[in-house]
Amino acid sequence: MNTVIKQVAIKISIRKQESMFFNKYAMSSFTDTD
Repeated sequence: MNTVIKQVAIKISIRKQESMFFNKYAMSSFTDTD
């Protein structure tokens, strides 16, 4: 596997994990705004 492709895949997976964590955090902290 190409090193650049590996780095990009790692960045994408980290982005996904961060967005998932952020969505969970936002959902749990903003549920009482409705």
